[in-house]
Amino acid sequence: MKKENYCKWNDSSVSDIEWEQMMAETDFQYPGVFSSLVHYIKSLSKEEEEAFVNKIEELEIENEEERQKQLFKMKSYFSKIGVRNIEHEYTIEEIKQKWISEFCTSLTEEKQKRCHMDQFMWHAFSYKMVEPILEGDVAKNQFDNIKKPDVYMFSENGEKVYRLYLPEKFKCYMLRLLYSEDVYFVDSEFKWTFILPHDYDCIWFSK
Repeated sequence: MKKENYCKWNDSSVSDIEWEQMMAETDFQYPGVFSSLVHYIKSLSKEEEEAFVNKIEELEIENEEERQKQLFKMKSYFSKIGVRNIEHEYTIEEIKQKWISEFCTSLTEEKQKRCHMDQFMWHAFSYKMVEPILEGDVAKNQFDNIKKPDVYMFSENGEKVYRLYLPEKFKCYMLRLLYSEDVYFVDSEFKWTFILPHDYDCIWFSK
């Protein structure tokens, strides 16, 4: 159940229906575009290549500025609806180890290597090494309906762990505001976890 493009989760202005319609109308293929770009750069003179790279860097700066604006809006919105930070003592490495020990207890080191958990921890679920799981809309509904007064949130490649109070009005569709990949949620007692992977649909697992 791969998502067509994880960027769906980064654009809160696009509804699910609009997204599906848009994806149905496009023939975008990333590998092909990337290959064409490489060939294009190789065809440039040294001066043209420098100008092209400078332009890309300018665009990246503009994108980062826009990203920071959107992050500020996101934080303001979440604060407005009642999301609150709770103090905690976990480092990112500690909570990852805790997550693995709680949800992947049946996996030997060999099995973890086989499903490439060193790349992404959620591979334990996508490779069906740990089951049963809920996916897609069923997983979203489970996340929406369960009470979340005390949950941890972290990302695969992030450096911070957040412990949050999430009010009942906090729903899954709001997560499209997050500018993160591979976001993990887990309740404070480590009984369930909800994951937004970058190239796979939502995952819910409970013990």
